Amino acid sequence: MYQKKLSKMDEKYTKIFDTMEWNALVSNPNSRRIESFNVFHNISFRINLCYLLKKKGQTKEEFVKGLRAACREFWSRCQYEVMISSMFCRGNYEAELNENTFIIKKNFYRDECKDVVYKNLSGSEEYQKNNIVPGRYTIQNKKLDEAEKIDVFRQLDQNMERLAEYIIKETRYKIK
Repeated sequence: MYQKKLSKMDEKYTKIFDTMEWNALVSNPNSRRIESFNVFHNISFRINLCYLLKKKGQTKEEFVKGLRAACREFWSRCQYEVMISSMFCRGNYEAELNENTFIIKKNFYRDECKDVVYKNLSGSEEYQKNNIVPGRYTIQNKKLDEAEKIDVFRQLDQNMERLAEYIIKETRYKIK
């Protein structure tokens, strides 16, 4: 599918996109790490960008609006979301589960509760449903959770005007 669309793309734009770089943070499911990703390496983004660049006689505002639409269509999907939080966000607790006793060992933010113990967990429905096994855990208190989901579109949208200027400059697109 992409090869067919790719063959229609201008060779000129393909070569230009190969040299361009604009990075965003993405989660790599293979390495289980957050990595920097060049958005110009994505074929769907390139195709949408080519369609946008082939529209002649746009003002800068129209170009930015079209770029924003092209970015939103693809980069706001859930697989491009990452969780961002401070390093020591409130509500993170190091805990250990031994047989049927759950003990909070360490509180990273020095909240009030210390050495909280939960007993007889093995009989609870959630314990059985989630296949909880003895071991070490990090627990997050959702009330105190400061983490936020941020997708690639949200990262790009902050500098959409600059991204548009960069694309216009590199592709020598003529603004009306």
